[in-house]
Amino acid sequence: MKYKLIATDLDGTLGTDEHEITPENKQAALRIMDLGMKIVICSGRSPASLIEVTKTLEIKDPYIISFNGGFVLDVSTGTKLLESRMKIELAEEILKNLKPLTENIELVVYTEPYEAITETGTEIAPYAFGYAKINIEPKDDLAEALENDVLKIILIGDRVKLEFIYKEMEPLVADKCGILFTGSQILEFVPPGVNKGEALKFLAKYLGISMEEVVAFGDNYNDMEMLKEAGLGVAVANAVTPLKNTADFVTCRDNNNSAFSELVDYILSDCL
Repeated sequence: MKYKLIATDLDGTLGTDEHEITPENKQAALRIMDLGMKIVICSGRSPASLIEVTKTLEIKDPYIISFNGGFVLDVSTGTKLLESRMKIELAEEILKNLKPLTENIELVVYTEPYEAITETGTEIAPYAFGYAKINIEPKDDLAEALENDVLKIILIGDRVKLEFIYKEMEPLVADKCGILFTGSQILEFVPPGVNKGEALKFLAKYLGISMEEVVAFGDNYNDMEMLKEAGLGVAVANAVTPLKNTADFVTCRDNNNSAFSELVDYILSDCL
């Protein structure tokens, strides 16, 4: 087979808006795995959340790429293959600069792969990240609460407000860390050099697979690098326009209508 690995984003791509995987997508995954292809979930979510997805899909010998490329795990053995962190001093600086900008915006700081902190009194974050299988602890002051280097910082709220924050913060952190939109209402700060494309290259090399043998499937800005690096970059129908413009192929179906199964059909079709 021409391709050996599919790296797929989860939210907005493989999963529905209700964070579910359709039976059709699961059958497509089983079908392609039976033919020898690997499926790697490549998401901004925590490792614990992605491990549950590998169980749902019945992936054998699974590997996951979480935190937008900041954490790579061999699930079967529990071996951490890659972990990238933002220095505590930089995280504190970011949080202090954000403080006057984030009224009505909720912040989440991943301090460990399965743990995060958020501001006392917030409501959206615990609800939004409950499905992500992490423990969220409220803190009065996030900057003061930090004890070690962090995995990433997330802002949740109104898109217009987040775009304003992006414009204010991007010049301050551009040469220090990554800042990107990972959802319509989510803005993230990630460690320097971290993106899904670099993590995917790392994992492919580890597995002895060339990037020409990799398919990448996504919907948002944080999927851009992996689509560019893959031998076949595919955007889901509901993807942001810049990603569609980057992709080699755009599905007709969206994430709520089993787009992943369309991708599998495309891979197995005679057109390739």
